[in-house]
Amino acid sequence: MTNKIDPSTLSGTELLLRQRYAKHTLLQESLQSPVSASNVELLHTHKQANKVSPVGSQEVIYKSASGRTGVITVLMDSTKYDDADITNACAEFNNLHPERMSNSYQLPCTYEGIQAGSWVFIEYPEETNGSNK
Repeated sequence: MTNKIDPSTLSGTELLLRQRYAKHTLLQESLQSPVSASNVELLHTHKQANKVSPVGSQEVIYKSASGRTGVITVLMDSTKYDDADITNACAEFNNLHPERMSNSYQLPCTYEGIQAGSWVFIEYPEETNGSNK
């Protein structure tokens, strides 16, 4: 078993963002365990606060106040990258892709183990499968 990321396990958006903005290539970063929430987990957390549960340090399942469930992916961790590098990469991406700007931002505070200042991208499955278009 390898200790490296298999690009086939990444979503298309995450793969593009990592290739464009991460300092390290995909094959130099450690593999994180995949994230998923079963229907039982989603039903169980429906009446709880806005979060479902943390899953490792790379991705977190998130439930918004409106009830949408998404996956927060850490693109640049503030403990591994300089703040200026994160800010520049995030700003460049948001300028090039204004339609994705509301999904791409630096966390203003620590959330579920993701450090404040980290660049995150949140994807909602209903947007990626085409049902929201």
